[in-house]
Amino acid sequence: MVENTKNLKNYFYYIENNKYHVIIGVTLDKDLKDKIKKANSIDNDIYIKKVSINNDEFIESLKQYDNLIKNTEDKTTILTAEKQILSKYEELIINNE
Repeated sequence: MVENTKNLKNYFYYIENNKYHVIIGVTLDKDLKDKIKKANSIDNDIYIKKVSINNDEFIESLKQYDNLIKNTEDKTTILTAEKQILSKYEELIINNE
């Protein structure tokens, strides 16, 4: 995992079934996958994992960040938005489980 994440700017990971899973982005719009992947300079394939989130504050923030990402091609803006939403995800979802 360390070798595979050394070039990533924003991510967090979790362990499930003795396997490491790296999260580089959170979105409500699967069409944003390629923008997030490109901004992170990822050449290999990534997959989408669907999860249920029942936190209205997080969902509202995510909608705003998705809209920002949808309307830009600027790599720095995309990475900054993902950094902020990943932080919110950890704060509001992971730390409250």
